[in-house]
Amino acid sequence: MVRYKQQGPWAGQLLIANLRGDQMLRIQLDPQQPDRVLQTSTLFHDEYGRFRDVLEAEDGSIYFMTNNRDGRGRPRASDDQIIRLIPRFP
Repeated sequence: MVRYKQQGPWAGQLLIANLRGDQMLRIQLDPQQPDRVLQTSTLFHDEYGRFRDVLEAEDGSIYFMTNNRDGRGRPRASDDQIIRLIPRFP
């Protein structure tokens, strides 16, 4: 699932839940040319297992859902989860 953030602390970024890669991908886009990628990075690689979905709440928090008990992932005692990330503001 791909989400493009237009405002808030995640503005100009694509956040991608990556089932097969066991991570969230973050892609920073150029604000002047949104079809141009400035930087890519991974978040939480192998920390939570498979990422099913990611979305941003109105307060800028990011929620993501893990999915490891569907017969394809590596189930852990704490699966499946909905996790909230609260951004730090300067």
